[in-house]
Amino acid sequence: MKNLRPILLLLLFSFSMIIYQSCKSDDDSIPVEICNDGIDNDNDGFTDCDDNDCVSDPSCTVEICNDGIDNDNDGFVDCNDNDCVSDPDC
Repeated sequence: MKNLRPILLLLLFSFSMIIYQSCKSDDDSIPVEICNDGIDNDNDGFTDCDDNDCVSDPSCTVEICNDGIDNDNDGFVDCNDNDCVSDPDC
């Protein structure tokens, strides 16, 4: 009977995993960070632009104040952008 115990435990574990998988809904997908809603959507402890998932999101790009480009896509370039008010180049 002692020899059957490991086999029974393995069968019980396997059966419980099958039941667990069958009970999961199709809605158990990995959450995605939305980069401009003020919520930690993917529950990783980082919100919006502080989340590494948002590095390339347009709402999280930073204006570089001396390159002639509207880096943050807000319609204002370099020193004409409010983000550059305190920049020494402006």
